[in-house]
Amino acid sequence: MSQDKSHADVVARRSGSEPAAAANAGEVHADGPDAVITVFAPPATECAGANTWENAVLAFEHRFSKRYGNRVKFTTSHLFSPEFFQNTAVTEAVQQGAEAPIITLNGQVIQRGGKLSERVIREELEKLGIAPTE
Repeated sequence: MSQDKSHADVVARRSGSEPAAAANAGEVHADGPDAVITVFAPPATECAGANTWENAVLAFEHRFSKRYGNRVKFTTSHLFSPEFFQNTAVTEAVQQGAEAPIITLNGQVIQRGGKLSERVIREELEKLGIAPTE
C-alpha cells in the first residue's frame, strides 16, 4: 500500500469521526466502538517516508481488529490541532512536559512518550472489561 493511499485513508476516516470523538472525550455510544484510542503526535515531515504515526496506528488498528473486532477504534490527531485543544487531559499533559505521542483511551491519557505499546493498550482495555473476541 502506498503512503499516499494510507495517508488519504487516515484523513478520510478521521474527518468523519475524530472531531466528534474529541469533543465528546470519554463518551462511548451504544452504536459505536467500546473503546476509542487516539494517538496525538506531531504531523509527519516529508522525509518520514512510510514511518509515520498514521501508518503505525493503521497497523495497530489492523492487529486489534483481529482480536477485538469492531469494539476498538484507533484514530490519530496532530498535536496543536483543533482536536488536540478539545481534549483537556492531553493539553494538560503537554503543559506538564509530556513527550509525544500521547495516547488516550476514551479521552483519558494512558501513555506519554515512547513507542506505541500494544501491552499498555491491552491492559487498559482489560481494565474496562473489554476482552478479545478470539
